[in-house]
Amino acid sequence: MSANPHYKYTDEEYLAIDRASEHKHELIEGEIVSITGASKTHNLVTISTSANLYRRLGKGPCTLFPSDMRLRIRRGVYAYPDLTVVCGKPDIVKDQYKDTLLNPTLTIEVLSKSTEAYDRGKKMQYYRSLPSLRAVLLISQHEAQVEYHQKNDAGEWVVRDFEGEEGICPLEVLGIELPLAEIYERVDFDEREE
Repeated sequence: MSANPHYKYTDEEYLAIDRASEHKHELIEGEIVSITGASKTHNLVTISTSANLYRRLGKGPCTLFPSDMRLRIRRGVYAYPDLTVVCGKPDIVKDQYKDTLLNPTLTIEVLSKSTEAYDRGKKMQYYRSLPSLRAVLLISQHEAQVEYHQKNDAGEWVVRDFEGEEGICPLEVLGIELPLAEIYERVDFDEREE
């Protein structure tokens, strides 16, 4: 929900509001949008993915950031991916807060009913505009299914789907594989959520 749909906030106004708030907000073309709480399944999928990625990345050159790390896409557009990976040195906005990232290698979104259309559409366009970004992983929270979007050497985005808990998603950009069984290890798809 937008704080004021007719007013276009500057980056500075948005950052002041977001930092002063108990809740996170994204900035979409100058419009401030509140990020709502996540479901049990969303949280379980995010935590499992984070734990398994962190373990697999080890002490290598890539760093995993949770959903509290803000991402600046460009002026007027900021996002909070569910997870972000940076390979190499993280480029953080040089201010007193050091809470805004500029150079993601991989972003991960756990899809929910309320955000799936935006995550697949406009947000994907924003992500793909980042020069440093090499891949996006979209994870379903309703079935064991992930979409892996990767930019190839020609600059084209290639999409591959992986389904079922026996599936394995090769995250070539990180030099690792991520079994879907690990993403969904604590999820009970038979349990109904509101």
